[in-house]
Formats: sequence, C-alpha cells, structure tokens
Amino acid sequence: MFGWFKKNNEEKKFLKLYNKIGKYYNKGQYTKALQEAVDALDVYPNIFELWEVKGQIDYALGNHDKAIDDYNKAIELDNNDADAYFKRGIAYSKLKNYDKAIDDYSRTIDLDKNYADAYNNRGVTYLELKNYDKAIDDYSRAIDLDKNYTDVYNNRGGIYLELKNYDKAIDDFNKAIELNNNDALAYYNRGNAYHELKIYDKAIEDYSRAIERDNDYALAYYNRGVTYFDLQNYDRAIEDFNKAIELDNNFKEAYAGLSEVYKELNQSQKAEEYLQKAKELGFKTEEE
Repeated sequence: MFGWFKKNNEEKKFLKLYNKIGKYYNKGQYTKALQEAVDALDVYPNIFELWEVKGQIDYALGNHDKAIDDYNKAIELDNNDADAYFKRGIAYSKLKNYDKAIDDYSRTIDLDKNYADAYNNRGVTYLELKNYDKAIDDYSRAIDLDKNYTDVYNNRGGIYLELKNYDKAIDDFNKAIELNNNDALAYYNRGNAYHELKIYDKAIEDYSRAIERDNDYALAYYNRGVTYFDLQNYDRAIEDFNKAIELDNNFKEAYAGLSEVYKELNQSQKAEEYLQKAKELGFKTEEE
C-alpha cells in the first residue's frame, strides 16, 4: 500500500514516522494510523505523500469527505500525482458524485496512459450512469493494458449480459474463470447467461460451482432455485430458496419464490404467507 513512496531523499526521522503509519494501516488499525499521520503532518505539512496517505486512512474509516479534502491538499502540493487523482475518484464514486469521479479517473489517465485500474474504475462509473458504450470501451482498454485483469472480464461480461449479448458475455466469463478457477462471481455470472439462454443444466452447474467456492453466496442459491423452478423441480427450488433466506433473512425475492412454488403445488395458504412476508420486505408484484 505504501510501496510507491519515494524514499531516497527523505530524512530518517520522516521515514520512521511514515513507516509507523504504514505499519498501523496494514494491520487495519486505522485510528492509530490516523493519529500518526496527523502528528507527522504537524512536522511535515508540505509533503504530498503524507496527505495522500491520510486520505487513504480517512477513506478506510468511512470519512469520505475528509478523504477528498486530504487528496485535494496532496494535489495542491503536486498536481502531477496520478495516484491522488485516482484515489480521490474512488472517494467521489463512494459518495455517488459520478461526474467528479469520472473527471478524476480521466485526469489519472492523462497523467499515466497505462493506468489500467483507472480505466476499469471509470468504466464502473460509466456503468452507474448507464452509459454502456463508454463503460465497455474503458473495460476493453483496461484489458488491452492487462490481459490478466480478471475483474474487468467480469465487469465487461456483466454489461454484455445486461445488453442480452449472451455469447460475448459468456466469452468474458470464460476468460475470467480461465484466469481464476476459484472466481465464484464469474461462475455465477455465467450461470445467469446460461439461464437467460434457457440452457438450464449449464446454469445449475455454474451456480453450484459458485456455491462450492462461496458457501454463503445467497444470490447463487436463489438463482439456482429459480432455475429448478423453471424445470419444475419444486423440492430443489424450495431447498435453495430456504437456504438463500437462511443466509439473508431479508431476501424478499426468495420469499416470493417460495410463494410461487407453493402456488404451483396448490398449497395456497403457504403461498399467501410467503407472499405477504415478501411484501413486508418491499417486494412488489407485477400488478403493483
């Protein structure tokens, strides 16, 4: 996390302070790290790396506005620091200030054309704004820079899935799985693509693989339950919907799924009970 700091021209005293901040930060002791950063800034107020580190700590503590203030100060001291723009962009994204986030990711890329993470994050932000073409373009640029960037294949595949371009989606999820055979999300996503194509056996296989890699994957249980429902395998659907609810007691769609199963089984009282529970949690039927 702190390896980017240029050490060669700094005093031993400063390096001792700086490394102490890093030690606490890397252990997740953010409050202690913050106090050390504040103390260091009292002595070295004009070192941009310190402000950037304080921004990281404030962000980790959930103080996103303060983190932005810290990054502002770092950029004021060095407006060519690509990392500070990138990290400020992350903070803006967290606050849903997407226009400013895009501006910062773009500035990062202006300063470093090979900054694959900046392309990825800008793509994520464009996705939030439903600007799918620009998101795909940025994900593709990130992949051009790093062919092994597993997350980006998942991200781009997710957009292709949204656009119903299932073949391209599956290609991207295949690549993510090739790069990381333990990527539960990639199996889950590919399962969704197969489900949309009504290739239910492959969808169930992929949801099961996702669950093997993450036993707490409530969405994978739910979607596998939906697939079993589509195959009229109601016993397995009930098992999966119940497991999803066990993992997330507020999973309204899973309650609604149970309602649909019991409706098909002509158990109207149970169907109504589960539907009412789903509605209590905010589920709305198509008629509503």
